[in-house]
Amino acid sequence: MDDKEVAALFARHAKIRLTIIEDSKQERRQIKNSFRENKITNILECDDYDEAWEKLQLSSTSVLIFKVSDKDGEDFLNQIIESTRFRKTPLIIFTTKIGEYPKLYSTAEVIAEWVEAPINALKVEKALVRTLQNGVVEKSLVGSENISLEYFTAGVAALAKGDFGKAKESFRMALKESPGFFEAYVKMAETLVALGENQTAKRVLERALKISGNNPGALLIKCDLAVKMEEKDKAIETLDNAVGKRPDDLKFIIDVGNIALKKGWADEAVKYFEMAKSIDPNLLHVYNRLGIAHSRAGRFDKAVEMYESALRLDDKDAGIHFNIGMAHHRKGDDAAALGFFKAAAKMDPDIQEAKDWIEKLSS
Repeated sequence: MDDKEVAALFARHAKIRLTIIEDSKQERRQIKNSFRENKITNILECDDYDEAWEKLQLSSTSVLIFKVSDKDGEDFLNQIIESTRFRKTPLIIFTTKIGEYPKLYSTAEVIAEWVEAPINALKVEKALVRTLQNGVVEKSLVGSENISLEYFTAGVAALAKGDFGKAKESFRMALKESPGFFEAYVKMAETLVALGENQTAKRVLERALKISGNNPGALLIKCDLAVKMEEKDKAIETLDNAVGKRPDDLKFIIDVGNIALKKGWADEAVKYFEMAKSIDPNLLHVYNRLGIAHSRAGRFDKAVEMYESALRLDDKDAGIHFNIGMAHHRKGDDAAALGFFKAAAKMDPDIQEAKDWIEKLSS
């Protein structure tokens, strides 16, 4: 599009509301000034995810612009997906892991435009042009617009804060208002698991799966319950059946592998991570999880092999350097471990564990 066409496109959408989450005030100011030049002035600014989530409970947005490059960003995106209020609200998401996150979230029920970080005014403008050209700009819902949604939103917020009693009551009220509210059943089941009420959670989850038997959130809770309540063979059968329902869903398969790994079933976790690798052999995250699983099984040479594969994809990832250092240490090669710990600490000075190991191995 030429400049006149872009100006005309923005003019047609001058009343939209943008929400920008960016910790750099200077960058936010530049983005705001860029849009103001194009007559888009209704812009909500937020320093961080918590502030944004709080504000989005009280007001709607037409387009949400934010970064996802770490666990905090992932948690916020997952919260957006689970809330159900943003299904038709475009998300412009910046990430340093452009080769990973778009694939992991390819099956999520959101409208997402992924852009390689760093964030800047020109990239945001181009992404918004693509979004507006697609013609899908619909404001997110506000909790007060629907009583059951209001209870649901309150429950999600309480669950995130660890207030499981309040979350349980909020989801109960949401289901009382809307007995077919699928997402409320799923979050109620998640809350009950957190409270240790596993049998009740299982019954609630069965109702959810009758509504949508292929939903990834519900299936993951079913897997989590299975490893807590069933014998290993039966639980693995449940995990296998769940993966069979979503055989091409990378993130889901990795999450199932993580459930197995958390339980201590390293070999089963390797199986699921290998499935994910067969879908896409170029995901650093998968090689990292494979390395962790092999390491926990005592296969340190295999773990090093997986971490080295990850480094071939991104040799600047401090976490991978730390993990490969731990694998070398556990197999008795402290000289090699020290080199990787030093590399990790240099790449990311905030990795305190790397510094601690450098001190231990240097003394």
